[in-house]
Amino acid sequence: MRFLLLFLLFHISHTSSSSELRALITVKSYITDDPQSYLSNWNATTPICSFTGVTCDYTGRHVISIDLTNFYLSGTLSPSFGNLRFLQNLSVSANQFSGLIPTELAALSGLRYLNLSNNVFNGSFPTQLSQLKSLQVLDLYNNNMTGELPVCVTELPNLRHLHLGGNYFTGQVPSSYGRWEHLEYLAVSGNELGGKIPPEIGNLTKLQQLYIGYNNGFEGGLPPEIGNLSELVCFDAADCMLSGKIPPEIGKLQKLDTLFLFRNILSGSLSPELGTLKSLKSMDLSENTLTGEIPESLAELKNLTLLNLYRNKLQGQIPEIISEWPELEVIQLWENNFTGSIPQKLGSNKKLKFLDLSLNRLTGKQKLHGSSTFFFFLF
Repeated sequence: MRFLLLFLLFHISHTSSSSELRALITVKSYITDDPQSYLSNWNATTPICSFTGVTCDYTGRHVISIDLTNFYLSGTLSPSFGNLRFLQNLSVSANQFSGLIPTELAALSGLRYLNLSNNVFNGSFPTQLSQLKSLQVLDLYNNNMTGELPVCVTELPNLRHLHLGGNYFTGQVPSSYGRWEHLEYLAVSGNELGGKIPPEIGNLTKLQQLYIGYNNGFEGGLPPEIGNLSELVCFDAADCMLSGKIPPEIGKLQKLDTLFLFRNILSGSLSPELGTLKSLKSMDLSENTLTGEIPESLAELKNLTLLNLYRNKLQGQIPEIISEWPELEVIQLWENNFTGSIPQKLGSNKKLKFLDLSLNRLTGKQKLHGSSTFFFFLF
């Protein structure tokens, strides 16, 4: 009886390995160009666990990871990937794969990581992939995907990283995108999205990075619920037609170190609440229609290394507080309506590398200090 059991286990293992070998050989047959011959050992005489880019489990019987990143491969993704039932990680990033994403990937119930970025996949996102309930990372960045921004991805409850940027998705950001409990990274930038940014985005309380700008054309401004993203570190909503005022609730983002809102149609004054962002290192609000003066509350931004406010309608004197930022390296205030003199101690931190105050109405002369590679434009 014991011998029979061992025989059956061996037979099952051998059969499984044979099916995975057949699947991998079929995957290779869909690749039309392998200029570096990375897959030359993908053949019937080589153990599958020795295939380039393939990792097996501890038993050496099942493929659990395939990483073909930057292999210069061309071709299409074979539906046979769906036969690798133990696969947990799949990356074909930075190649020239084209065509549709095979729906057969939905059979990989244990898949946790799927990176198809930097290829030329086209068509709409397969709704069948919503069956990948274990998926934590989905990266489709920089492809030619079309159709409306997929709603079905909200059915992936364990998702932590979602990158849909750099495609041709249309439609609006669905309100259901506020549903994820664990999402830490969300990028929909560089598409052709419109409509309003849904306030439900503020429900993503674990979110650390949010990218929604570039080529998108949203209606209205930032919802005040953006202030609920208490874990947010990087927020990039540049060049996406945002209008209205910068919501004061943005001052609640105490972990924020990067804020990019440049090249929009934002109006109103600089919110004093921006001065509460004490972790902020880079702030770019340039190329908007902001008015008023630089608020004194910004004196608290002691970690700021970059401040861009150029091409707005700001006025008044440039406050001395910008001389007190110990880490400041770049400041661009050109093409505004600033008047008066240049702050006396500007550049005294010895770290300033680039200063542009030109195209204002400044007066007087000023001896400036800066780093050994200091470039400045004043008038």
